Amino acid sequence: MTRHEASCPKTHTELGRGSSGKPYGHCPGHQYHDVDVTVSVSRSGRYRVQAVEVQGCNQGSGCDQEHGRLSVVGRGDSIQEAASDAETRAGACGLHKTYFVAALDEAVDEAYETLDEAVVDAAGGESD
Repeated sequence: MTRHEASCPKTHTELGRGSSGKPYGHCPGHQYHDVDVTVSVSRSGRYRVQAVEVQGCNQGSGCDQEHGRLSVVGRGDSIQEAASDAETRAGACGLHKTYFVAALDEAVDEAYETLDEAVVDAAGGESD
C-alpha cells in the first residue's frame, strides 16, 4: 500500500491505524485493493473510526490508477461502539469484509495500546 487513505479531522487525536489489502497490488501491471482504517478521539471524548477502500491498478510507470473508492465513518462513546458502527456501515455499503476486518482489528489494537501508554504516562509509571 502506497499511502494511508483514512485520516482524522484536525479536532481529533489519532489513536491507531490499520491497513489490509491485496498482496503485491501496487507492483507494475497488478491490480490493487486496499482498506485503511483510522481510529481517533475528539476533544469531547467521542470516538471515530474511518475506513477507506480503494481499488485500482498500477500502470507500470510508478503511477496508480484509481478505479473506485468507498468511505465510511463510525462514531461512538467508546472505541468498540465506534468500531461496531463502522462495521455496520461498511457492510451496508459493501466494503471488502476480510480486508476491512483485518485493518479494523489492527487499528483498534493500536488505539488501545496508545490509550494504555497514555494512562501509564499520566500516572508517571512504567508499562509492563
